[in-house]
Amino acid sequence: MASTVQSAQADVLSQIFQGLKNQSHEVRLESSVNLRRYVATTVAEMTPDAAAKTWDDNINRRLFDLMHSQNTTENFGGLLAIDHLLEITSGETIEAKRNIFRFYNYVKHLLPNSDFNLMLVASKTLGQIAHIGGSAFGGQFLDYEVPAAIELMQPEKQESLRYAGVLILKEFARNSPGYFHSHISLVFENIVIVLRDQSVIVREGAAELLAACLEIVVQQERQSRNTYLNGILTEAQAGLRMPQPEIIHGSLLTYRELLLHAGMFMKETFMDAETILRFRTHRDSLLREQVVAMMPSLAAYDTQTFKDNNTDGKG
Repeated sequence: MASTVQSAQADVLSQIFQGLKNQSHEVRLESSVNLRRYVATTVAEMTPDAAAKTWDDNINRRLFDLMHSQNTTENFGGLLAIDHLLEITSGETIEAKRNIFRFYNYVKHLLPNSDFNLMLVASKTLGQIAHIGGSAFGGQFLDYEVPAAIELMQPEKQESLRYAGVLILKEFARNSPGYFHSHISLVFENIVIVLRDQSVIVREGAAELLAACLEIVVQQERQSRNTYLNGILTEAQAGLRMPQPEIIHGSLLTYRELLLHAGMFMKETFMDAETILRFRTHRDSLLREQVVAMMPSLAAYDTQTFKDNNTDGKG
């Protein structure tokens, strides 16, 4: 009788994991919901030994296969499954803690990857894991992970590695700000490298990382706040004077994040708006588009100054 029940349960899981490999996002989503429901009901009613065996033999092993597959569709299915399992594995039980670290390692395998969209989705799942894991992903854990991610960002690395480093740091900054705070100095020492990266997607990811770091600095830093803000602003100002479009673009992105996330720190340096507005006529279309996108932020920050500069710029 017991073997019959176990066989039926295995069949249910086989069907669920087959659905997670489906080309249709809707089918994969439905399967991930079914997996969460199965774990929350059937597995929850098992004895501790039976539950551990089910996790090890029928769930985690299959999740590992999905996440290590060469098929991107299966990778996405694995991420969806983990996203939904995270909703029910946030407890303090030994099994929950074991699984949260397993999930982290499964997801980390996709950073880097040749599919940048997959990397972005994986990084968000990684962030959720860090958020749920709390102190387990602070302290000594970040003492290793932050320098490792910064090493990935170095200019001699491949684009996918640089992007992976940026994404990993961004998610830790967003989801573990209290623990990430002690690593802010190291990140600021290296962030200009990726803000001036040859790759647009790396630069834009670096700007999002900068935004998360600025939030931490403004909210948690007292003594060194202006040191960080002045340092990154000085780099942005210098970048606007350089000829390379990618460096100018990185500076524009930096200004955008300072305007949005540094409070009124930019009040005294708002005359830089005039310099920024000059790039509306630059030969590089990306720079022109970036300036246009920033104009609402410039105007909202200090309407009168923006109007004066904008009028002068047109004149």
